[in-house]
Amino acid sequence: MRTLFKRYILRIGTVMVTGLILSFVLTTAVDPWRVNRMPWMLDGLDIYRDFSDHHRTGKAGLAKDPAGWDVAYIGSSRIEIGLATDPIGLVGRRVVNLGLPGGMTKETMAMARYALDHNPRMSLLVIGVDCGDLTSTLDISRQTDFFVSPLADGQFSLDRQLRYWIGVRAVEESILTLSNYFKGAVSKYTPQGQRPRVLGSFPDIRAHVSGRFRFYQSQARAFDSESIAPVNSEKRQLIKEVLIRARGAGIRVIVIIPPRHVLTQIHRASDVTEEAPWARDRRALAELCSEANRIELSGPLIELRDFYTFNTLTSLPLPKIHDTDQGLPEWYDLEHFPPSVGTKLLGRLFSEGQQAASDPDWGVDVLAVGIDSHLARLREQHTRYCQANPADVAWMRSQVLNAGTRTGP
Repeated sequence: MRTLFKRYILRIGTVMVTGLILSFVLTTAVDPWRVNRMPWMLDGLDIYRDFSDHHRTGKAGLAKDPAGWDVAYIGSSRIEIGLATDPIGLVGRRVVNLGLPGGMTKETMAMARYALDHNPRMSLLVIGVDCGDLTSTLDISRQTDFFVSPLADGQFSLDRQLRYWIGVRAVEESILTLSNYFKGAVSKYTPQGQRPRVLGSFPDIRAHVSGRFRFYQSQARAFDSESIAPVNSEKRQLIKEVLIRARGAGIRVIVIIPPRHVLTQIHRASDVTEEAPWARDRRALAELCSEANRIELSGPLIELRDFYTFNTLTSLPLPKIHDTDQGLPEWYDLEHFPPSVGTKLLGRLFSEGQQAASDPDWGVDVLAVGIDSHLARLREQHTRYCQANPADVAWMRSQVLNAGTRTGP
């Protein structure tokens, strides 16, 4: 009986060890999140790796590409969707898009630190900070894979590494990647991390906003009072530490306020306002950049560019209510812009093209013009926009800003 039992245990042990070995070989060869980076990793699978369910892990794996990145984009889904990694002004440089859907300061600054840790030769960092982030206490990191990703602490973790090598989810994702390869199903993400959407697929903008009015209500905080939305000191410190570290490493840093349609920053009742939309966020960000610039460091001065102004692209009128096509060209919704707009944004930063010359309010150099002057102009533009587009403004106020306790579209 003992001999039979020993044989049984030996067989079970052999099966388990074999399974672990096969899992290790599979996950390190396929490496669906690019976190293992073994010499035998199959580079030919790159366009089939789709890490949607483990987004923070996948972007961290991308950040530590052994070849190194010269340029990194950091920010939320606006950055991830809109900014291409092959703009004219950056030809010949390795560019990675590390934007995170729903990414706010805690996660995006962790990503920035991780990218800096693994790319000592980086020369340019573009950081997107959304208006509303600095005056929000919202933290969705526990709703994502942040705490099981390398971003959580930036350090090696044996427990985490074992999950990447032999974990059930890692095996499942490896099989899914191979399935994508055999079916020819290309990832939603480019090998450089961008998640572009199909140009031309612009939805019925009014139906979209009405269908998501609770989301848009939650974002309508541009004129919240100080008592409701003070600047978050923890987030402020996290951003400041990254800015100082990058400048100290000799890296050029461009902080951008990504564009959204200006209907998302109008006052819920008044065309004429006493302050500019998102004045507290914008002032805090300008002060952060100025503080980092006053320190004697080797890197160039930090730049702050505001694309969320009342400019030609962000002020496009909504389709007429009876138009057949209710899509809004250049906007997937009121929150996200397509790569065509992202190309104009990058052109403003790196090639100073005709768009900048024809529209000085596209990508305003905030530190050059001064934050007080910038806010004063925004306040004036808010009034002019509301008066020039009364139908659009009235629709937004009735559908979203003053929708109260609506329970349906």
